[in-house]
Amino acid sequence: MRASVHIKLPLLGKNKEQFNKIADKYDVQIRGIHGEHTETDDGIFDISNKRRLGRSEKDLVQDMYNGVKAMIKAEQELQALAAPIAPEAPEAPAAPEEPVAPETVAA
Repeated sequence: MRASVHIKLPLLGKNKEQFNKIADKYDVQIRGIHGEHTETDDGIFDISNKRRLGRSEKDLVQDMYNGVKAMIKAEQELQALAAPIAPEAPEAPAAPEEPVAPETVAA
């Protein structure tokens, strides 16, 4: 059985070593969306299970799920590293203190 998902991973796709390490760990294949041996220029990849026979359908889909989940996490980490650090906003000036009215005592 072959199960696959198309997913956009533009930053991870540029880091082939990390991308392939995740794929190998979870027994999944990385392809361009136009089939085997195709490249991608838009960062969209076809991720599928590498093992096809001798395992249950549940295990095969679980491999793919775990691999895709790890790829999404890696992409998010790369996005966080690539995000520009926003300068800290200056603190707003403190509001002027209002004068405290003296307490009046009832006679």
